[in-house]
Amino acid sequence: MEKDSQKKGSFGLPADYKPNQTLETMDVVSGKDYWNPNRTRLAFLYQYYVYVYAAKLAEDRNAKKIMDIGCGPAPKLRLVHNKNPKAHIIGIDQPSAIEYCQSTYNYGTWVVDDFENPRDDMDLPKADLIISSDVIEHLQNPDKLLEYARSKLADGGLILLSTPDRARMTSESQKTPDNPHHIREWTYQELENYVVSRGFEIVEHFHQWPLRLVPSKALIRKIITKIFKGEPRKWKYNQVIVIKPKV
Repeated sequence: MEKDSQKKGSFGLPADYKPNQTLETMDVVSGKDYWNPNRTRLAFLYQYYVYVYAAKLAEDRNAKKIMDIGCGPAPKLRLVHNKNPKAHIIGIDQPSAIEYCQSTYNYGTWVVDDFENPRDDMDLPKADLIISSDVIEHLQNPDKLLEYARSKLADGGLILLSTPDRARMTSESQKTPDNPHHIREWTYQELENYVVSRGFEIVEHFHQWPLRLVPSKALIRKIITKIFKGEPRKWKYNQVIVIKPKV
């Protein structure tokens, strides 16, 4: 019998986990501009080290085509582009983010799509490396993201996902998302169980700092919060997992 943590409806999470219901990150759902100027400004600080790692991974693998599913305003993709200037960069997100990218960068292909309800007219090249940084926790059906990434991946390619580790960010016993913008939050082991149950092999899995370690109001707020919560050992709570489809 398939374990509860691997059933289709639980997405690798415990049976008593209670996800959030509102998809706050989609403008058409929330009626708001998710990528407002403040969030766009902060985008270069959060998940910074995910893209540092992705840039090196792309260089090591001589990736010719690199796709970012859920790229947002994409300031950190410049790190990947600068280290791999000959690679074709493809960024995919909702209209407001893509409009920003198209008007800001002189490289890359920027495409509007909804990963949970993908377009049928997409004709994009398969990617050697797919990045999806802190996207999966925002989706009502994360299976759709994995299916989307698999369909866009070239033979021998890799998918790099990042998402907060619930056990490090809050606690493993917490059974609802700490962040109101997140639908679900996985622990390290839950995420491994989930991707494996969906037909992927794990290449690497490790933790990183969630925020760039440079002086900023965001970093100061994070430090103060962690000190008052008494959780110094959990500062590195962003998990990066590199996967590939099982053969």
